[in-house]
Amino acid sequence: MNPFIEQFLIEGRELVEQAVSDLLALETHPGEATHLDGLFRAIHTLKGSAGIVDFAAMARGLHAAEDALSAVRAGSHALTPALIGDCLSALDQVTRWLDAIEASGGEPPGDADADADAMAARFGGTTAAEAATPPSPTDTVAADPGGADPGAADLDAPDLDAICREILEAQHRMLDVAEPRGLPGHLSSASRVVTNVLRHVGWPAGMGEDFAGIEAAGDPAPLIATIRTLLGASATVRLNIAGDSPAGRGPQDPPLGGGRQDPPAGGGPQVPPVGGGPPYPPVSRRSTDLADGTRPAPDVAARALRVDVERIDTLVRLAGELTVIKSAFGLLCGLAETGADPAELAARLKEQHGQLDRLATALRHAVLQIRVLPLREVFQRFPRVVRDLGSNLGKPIQLVTEGDETEADKEIVESLFEPLLHVLRNAADHGLEDAAERVAAGKPVPGTIRLHAIRSGEQVIVEIEDDGRGIDVERIRVLAAQRGAASAATLAAMNEAEVVDLIFAPGFSTAARVTTVSGRGVGMDAVRTAVGRLGGLVGIESRAGRGTTVRFVLPFTLLITRIITVQAEGQTFGIPLDGVVETVRIGKDEIVAVGAARAFTLRRQIVPLFDLAALVGTGEGQSRADEVVVVVMVIGGDLVGLAVERLGDPIDAMLKPMDGLLSGMRGVAGTTLLGDGRVLIVLDVQELLR
Repeated sequence: MNPFIEQFLIEGRELVEQAVSDLLALETHPGEATHLDGLFRAIHTLKGSAGIVDFAAMARGLHAAEDALSAVRAGSHALTPALIGDCLSALDQVTRWLDAIEASGGEPPGDADADADAMAARFGGTTAAEAATPPSPTDTVAADPGGADPGAADLDAPDLDAICREILEAQHRMLDVAEPRGLPGHLSSASRVVTNVLRHVGWPAGMGEDFAGIEAAGDPAPLIATIRTLLGASATVRLNIAGDSPAGRGPQDPPLGGGRQDPPAGGGPQVPPVGGGPPYPPVSRRSTDLADGTRPAPDVAARALRVDVERIDTLVRLAGELTVIKSAFGLLCGLAETGADPAELAARLKEQHGQLDRLATALRHAVLQIRVLPLREVFQRFPRVVRDLGSNLGKPIQLVTEGDETEADKEIVESLFEPLLHVLRNAADHGLEDAAERVAAGKPVPGTIRLHAIRSGEQVIVEIEDDGRGIDVERIRVLAAQRGAASAATLAAMNEAEVVDLIFAPGFSTAARVTTVSGRGVGMDAVRTAVGRLGGLVGIESRAGRGTTVRFVLPFTLLITRIITVQAEGQTFGIPLDGVVETVRIGKDEIVAVGAARAFTLRRQIVPLFDLAALVGTGEGQSRADEVVVVVMVIGGDLVGLAVERLGDPIDAMLKPMDGLLSGMRGVAGTTLLGDGRVLIVLDVQELLR
C-alpha cells in the first residue's frame, strides 16, 4: 500500500475518534465552543486529507457537514440533537470508507459517490451531478451572510502546510536518486501527487508546470525543479493558507485565533436550527474550561506524537551508559591478557557485572515504556457505544470514565475492547433500571456506568460499576437448577459469591428475552475467556438495589514474565509464576487413584494431580524416586498439581509469541532464550488442561 494512503488511514481514524468525542461532549455541554471548534477542525482536516489522496467523494460529503457546522459556529443556525446524529452518521460512513480502502489495498470503494451524495443530501449539500468537480479542501467555508468565516482558515493551516511539505519532500527523495528503479512508474505517481497538492493548496495556475507529457519524456528534472520551487516558496509565503499576508484577511476580520463574535443576545433574531429538533443554547466562546472543571479536548495534531520525548531521551541516556560499560569490559579484557592479578580482576568483573545488570534492567523497563499505551485508547470508544445503547434500550445512561491515563501493554489495551463491551452491554440492559423504576426507587436519572482504571504494582485494575438493581442471587439459583448447572443441594450449599460466579458458565444468561443488546448467553463466559487469555482474572461484586462491579485484574505487560523452569522426561520447560501457589514434595504413597485420574491431599484439601510429561506428549513420567516434585497452581479458581522431575530457578523472561506455522500451537504461551542460548518453551498450563 502507498505510504501516504497508510498515513491517511492512520490519521483519518484518529480524526474520526476526535470528532466523535467532541460530538458526544457537545451533547452534554452544548454551549461549549472548545468542542465545537475541535469538531470543526477534525472535519475540516479530514476533508483536506481526502483531497490530498484524491478521494473526491469523501471530500464532497464532508464539505456539506463542514458547511452545516460552520453555520452553527457563525451563529446563523442552532445546534440540534438531529444535527449531532447526522454528524455521527457521517463519521460512521467515513469509517466504512477507511475500512474499504484498507481492505482493497488503497483503492476507494466503487459506490463512494452514492454514499457521498446521501451524506451531502443529509446536510443540504451538493451531489456529484450538481458539482462538476469536488470542492477544494481549502475553500473558504460558508459562514454568516455578512462575509467569510474568519476563524476557519487559520485553525488548520500549520498542520495542512506541514502535510503538504512532507508529501512533496517524499516525492523529491524518490525522484532525486542516481539510478532510480521503475522510473516511469515513479514519474507517473509523483506527477499525480504533486498535481493533487497543487490543487489542494489552491496554488496559482502559472506557478506550476504542465505534467501531462512528463512520463513520456522520461526526464524527472522538470518535476524535481518544480517540487524544489514549491518547497522554497511555501517556506516564504506558507501557501497563503493561514492568511499571513494582508491579502488573506479583511480589514474587519478579528485577529488570528480570536474566534468569532458571540451571537447577539436578548432581542436579537432567533437562529434557525439545522437538522430539526429543538435547538441547544447558543455556543459561548468566552470560556476555555468546562463548567465541571474538566479540561478541553486535546488538539488533534498533538496526537501525531506516538512516544513521549522523555522516554526517547531515557533510551539515549541508557545507550550512553551502555557504551561506558562496554569500554570498561574492554579494559578488563586487556588486563586479563597482560596477566593481571586474578583476585583483583574477579572483583572488578563482579563490579562491572552488577552495573551491567542494573543497566539491563533499566533498559528493559525503558523499552517497555515505549510499548505501553494509555487506556484512553480504548476508553474513548465507549461514550458513543453507551449513547447508542441508551437510545436502543430507551434508558437515559451517562458514562463516567476515570483513570484513562493509566498505561498498560499495547496488546492488553487493544484486546480490552470486546470484554469491556460485553460488560457494558450487560450493565446497560440487565443492571440499570429504566427511568420510571429509578424515580420510584429514589435514584437519580440518568443511570450511571463508571469505567475506572488504576495501576497497582505490576498489575492494572479495570472496574466497570453501575448503580443499578444489582444481581438477583435467588433468580440465578432458580435458573441454574432449571438448566441443570448444579443439583439443588449443591446450589443451596453455595454462598452468594459462588452463586454469582455461575453467570460465567458457558451459555448462562439471566435475561428473560433475547434483545439486540444481550440475552444470548455468550457474554460473561466470553469475558472471562478473553481476560484469561491476557493473563488476567475477572471478579464480580453485587449489592442488591445498589449496583454491580465487574473487576478485571490484568498484568501490566505481556512481554516480561517471571517464570520457573521445570524438567519433564529430560526436557526443560517454563511455567509462569503468576499462577503458581507453591511447590511441594509428596511421597508416592500419598498419591491415590480417583477413577482414571490421580490426586493427593494438601492441608486437608484434595488436589488433582497431572503429569507434565503426559500433558506435553513426551510420555508418562517414570520417576524412580520415592518422592514426587509437584508444582501447585490455581487454574480457574481451583488448585491443581503438576508433577515434574526437577525444579529450576525463577527467571525474568521476555516472551516471544509463536508465529508462522507454530502460531496456533496449543498450550504454548511463547518462547524465550536461556543464558546458555537454548530456546525455552513457556507453557500455558490452563490451555494444556482444558
